[in-house]
Amino acid sequence: MPADRTDTAEQCRQRAKIIKATQSRRNPMKPDATTAMQQLIGQIRTSFPFDRPEAQICNGPCDGCSMKLLNYLESELDSWENRIAAGERPGLAELSRLIRTSRKIGRVLEKAELMQMPEEPGDR
Repeated sequence: MPADRTDTAEQCRQRAKIIKATQSRRNPMKPDATTAMQQLIGQIRTSFPFDRPEAQICNGPCDGCSMKLLNYLESELDSWENRIAAGERPGLAELSRLIRTSRKIGRVLEKAELMQMPEEPGDR
């Protein structure tokens, strides 16, 4: 009888190793939160007109101060870059908040004809 229990325990350990290995391979493309935040920051920096001169941003009627919104978003991005460099790990809530903020600012900038928002999968 004791030999069966040892075999059973060994089989359980083997199954646990297989399950753990399978779970780690299940989503090889899914980045961790820090990597996801860095990728999001990169996407925002390339798609928003941070490098435009103030004269181009502040011409015509304003429906929200585009310059202030861009400055706010840029300060949020800089803050997260510094926090990540200091070792802080963002959570899903922080990722969602930055996504939501950038979408809202993007809509205002699109209305002001300062940028073209990329199509999202559900917008068609």
